[in-house]
Amino acid sequence: MGAADSEPASPTATLGGVKAPVRTSWVLMALIGSSALVAGSCSGSDKSATPSTSSQKPTVTTAVPAKSAKMTPSKVLDADLQYATFYALVKKSGLSAEIDKAKSLTIFAPNEAAFKAFGKDATKQALDSVTSAKELVTQHVVADRLDLTQLINRTKPLQSLNGAELEIRFDPKKPTAQAGTLPLTVGGESVTTVEIPTDSGYIHVITGVIPAT
Repeated sequence: MGAADSEPASPTATLGGVKAPVRTSWVLMALIGSSALVAGSCSGSDKSATPSTSSQKPTVTTAVPAKSAKMTPSKVLDADLQYATFYALVKKSGLSAEIDKAKSLTIFAPNEAAFKAFGKDATKQALDSVTSAKELVTQHVVADRLDLTQLINRTKPLQSLNGAELEIRFDPKKPTAQAGTLPLTVGGESVTTVEIPTDSGYIHVITGVIPAT
């Protein structure tokens, strides 16, 4: 990666015409390359086709975050109010210790807006039952360390801890469902913030609760 003084100042990315928070600059450089590959693969089999111009690539602006010690997933979730409900479900499920001891883990954490859309009654029902909380939490956790590049290049569904298949869809040319989200969905839900590091992998923030299958 280049020297720090060459990095832009604003920690946002514009991808497919949409700005969204990002955590690292290297992964976004990979994202640009992957987007170009995706566009190329959809353009046909003509090997003589002219490469995409810079105006066709996503524009990325990011900043290198200050280095800090990675924390367990529970500590990361507990430290930010945007995960308050999801973290409450993690605690209710009794899975906190198991999640924190995992060596390789990716969490797709619904934010507070996701639970508002999920509904007050459905959220309360999940919070009132250990079984329901466990089902909902494990629906959003994958036993693998997956960064953004791996997600957008994924060709097969992910398998959550409860055995559900989570489809990954990435289309930089498709309009996003909500402002501030990336053209990337997991289990049908839009991704808004990526690669929040934990000592076992990453947390990616999504704007909806992934429905049970």
